[in-house]
Amino acid sequence: MTLIKSTLMIPSELMMIKERKQRARSYVIWNLQRDFANLSALVEAAVLEARHLISHKAQQQMLPAAELNEAERQHLERERRKRLAEITHRSGLALVKAVHGHKWAYPFNAPVDVNAFPNYAQIVKTPMDLGTIKQHLESGNHYKDPNEVWADVCLVFENAKRYNTLGSDVYLMAEMVEEFAQERYEKVLAPKIAEESAQATREEVTAKRRQADLLNAAAATAAEQQCMRLLSLVDELLFSIKEAKSRAAAACQGASQEICKTKRTKVAGRLLPTQQW
Repeated sequence: MTLIKSTLMIPSELMMIKERKQRARSYVIWNLQRDFANLSALVEAAVLEARHLISHKAQQQMLPAAELNEAERQHLERERRKRLAEITHRSGLALVKAVHGHKWAYPFNAPVDVNAFPNYAQIVKTPMDLGTIKQHLESGNHYKDPNEVWADVCLVFENAKRYNTLGSDVYLMAEMVEEFAQERYEKVLAPKIAEESAQATREEVTAKRRQADLLNAAAATAAEQQCMRLLSLVDELLFSIKEAKSRAAAACQGASQEICKTKRTKVAGRLLPTQQW
């Protein structure tokens, strides 16, 4: 009789034990709710990252060419000036020497004597002669572009025909030498100028394509980084789901299957993202 009494618990002790079990169960459920809240946040982050990636892919277009920056433009311009200076020095000087040596060019090979022709300065505002052009070319410091050379050569004959009377000897000589100069220009200088212009265009197109390749590569790298972030979020999500399932299984031990199913359904509903895909 004494043994039976010692093994029996009083109601207050039973209530305390029951309360402790309830508090422990409540703590476990709270932890599960926290886990599923974290899972829900991870799902939201993964969905957002996926949307960014989809939007980036939809907007991304491979650029065939891109505008050049200031440094690249300056580099191309420096290279072009070098080529033009070389054409001016070689082909421009060859042209002027040929025209200068023409048998009818002697009236145009030196500056006009304004003492012999007092009204020349009143009629011709910008004097020019083949000898002066030749000296400028040989010095290498005056002309930087072959078009400048040709403009001054044309100016020589324009001045001669402006000052001299139509049909006069000097006027006819100016026409003859000008025609010869035009022929030499088309054979010697014009092809070089056209070739340089084509090369400048090719270099600009190549530079723009190279710039586009850099931009396309940067865009591809950004997309790849987004993919890596998304994969990292998915890995973290899968790991968290595995841990949450383990905790949920441990929490359900000893509880009825109906209660566990109800709790899992209630808490798992928090995993659904607030926005749709």
